[in-house]
Amino acid sequence: MTNKELAQKLLDLLGGKDNVLANAACMTRLRVTVKDAGNVDTEGIKALDGVMGLVEDDTMQIVLGPGKVNKVLEEFSKLTGLAKGVADESVVDAAATNKAAQKAKYESKPVQAFLKKISNVFVALLPGIIAAGLINGICNVINVSTAGALAGE
Repeated sequence: MTNKELAQKLLDLLGGKDNVLANAACMTRLRVTVKDAGNVDTEGIKALDGVMGLVEDDTMQIVLGPGKVNKVLEEFSKLTGLAKGVADESVVDAAATNKAAQKAKYESKPVQAFLKKISNVFVALLPGIIAAGLINGICNVINVSTAGALAGE
């Protein structure tokens, strides 16, 4: 499949030209901001030949791989008529709306909300745990290399 054909199929699966508000690329991903995420055929995008994955966030991030993403973005930009990487106020508003919808989707599940609260506790503790492990390791190295000087043997 050529880059132009892939770009056209992606545009169709993203809900058409009217549903695309902005497009940009990073190292491996085509990032597309859409007006309505409900119009996007995510399973169809994942099944496309040449697509390595899809990350649904405040933008649709289509993983294409290094090198290929820039070629597909060039064709995609021509098809949409949108400049690469440019976003106006409506795009920012749409991204905020999509982000809120994604957040509500995942926070409405009680198990995920509970796990998020637990993970927030451990994220704050991780630097202390790492520091304690490093100090313990350094003490053990000193103790072994000095034949037990720290242990009082």
